[in-house]
Amino acid sequence: MKKSCFLMLLLSLIFVVSCSKDNKEEIYPTIADVWLNPTEDYYLLVEHAQDYSSKYEALYLEVISKEPCFGLELNNQAIGITDSSYNPSLGYYNQECSSGNLQWEILNSSDGKLHYTLFFADKNISGSLTVPAQYQFVIDEFDQEQDFAMAWQLAPNPDFQSYRFEVSDLAGHSIWDSRNISGNVRSLTWKKELWADYGILQRFELELAANNYKYIDDGLVWIIRSREYNLSLLDKRNSHRPFERLNRLLQGEITLPHK
Repeated sequence: MKKSCFLMLLLSLIFVVSCSKDNKEEIYPTIADVWLNPTEDYYLLVEHAQDYSSKYEALYLEVISKEPCFGLELNNQAIGITDSSYNPSLGYYNQECSSGNLQWEILNSSDGKLHYTLFFADKNISGSLTVPAQYQFVIDEFDQEQDFAMAWQLAPNPDFQSYRFEVSDLAGHSIWDSRNISGNVRSLTWKKELWADYGILQRFELELAANNYKYIDDGLVWIIRSREYNLSLLDKRNSHRPFERLNRLLQGEITLPHK
């Protein structure tokens, strides 16, 4: 499975999900529970990952189960198991799957759902789940001296969303913000105070993920559609002002590191 998105979902556990004092916090499935503390008979994890900058996209499939899974079928297309391992301490099989040349188009169906069948030795499990929509957004220029705000389009609402926001400076310090949010959120703002104490920022990363899931037949089916944006802020500055760092050194705004 795509590690960056699942790392994002794992990191979201250490942040508090925003909610009103009058409402209980929403409880969503977590990849930490799936990987570290599984309790269901099986887990079917499907992710369609898109890269905003390069237009790269791919499909990642994983089945975690108490009994070995011998294959699956998604929207009438057979999917083989390409790698399988057993964790004796957890008592679960971890099986990664390959969609071959089908890639993410396998998610397309006339009714907008993913129809699946899992094949086990003593039974088959079939069902369907609505596939989350694809994110549509345009990233504004990141200005270190300003708050960063963004908005996106996504319809219909997924069950919940996740995001990962990270900026890093020339010294290698990073600021992370990663959490789950409601499916109806369509904008976010990060205050410049988050990175105010850091030096010149060199990298900016943002990832959004729409999640649909359901617990059924003693298992969990979870579909994720994510879109990631990475930008080298240093390269961007250099393309506009190639002598900015030299000018800042001459003006005494920054200093060279001492040996």
